[in-house]
Amino acid sequence: MADFATAIEYVLANEGGYNPNDNGAPSNFGIRQAGPYAQIDVKTLTRDEAVAIYERDFWAFGGFISQRVATKMLDIYVNEPPAIAIRILQRALVWLGQHITVDGAFGPITVAAVNTSCADKLVDEIKFQLVDHYRKNADPSVLDGLLRRAVKG
Repeated sequence: MADFATAIEYVLANEGGYNPNDNGAPSNFGIRQAGPYAQIDVKTLTRDEAVAIYERDFWAFGGFISQRVATKMLDIYVNEPPAIAIRILQRALVWLGQHITVDGAFGPITVAAVNTSCADKLVDEIKFQLVDHYRKNADPSVLDGLLRRAVKG
């Protein structure tokens, strides 16, 4: 089964360190000082504290057989609202022939579909779906960076 420690290293490498203006709020290790984390002083946030937040609030992919799929999904999950990230995954699964509903709900049906799909083909299709999502929805000023991140992994 997929391992959080492996996945979080990939995410932290993509997120980087302190950013005083990450879409209108400061962030550190990708944790924005906004919404549920508004009370956290992200400037002093440690790596270990960020990892704990990611594991508690974002890691949902330990049931995946493929580490590569789990890592890619965690990377998307921290960058997009959860339902959007799961819809991207579900659209990729449908494209690969899985008969599931694209509803943004993450549960045993989606996990089973992931685990019975070819991981390499699934990651390729997830990347395509993510690029398509960014092209339609991202702020043009950050689009290039998002597209580069989307095709990694």
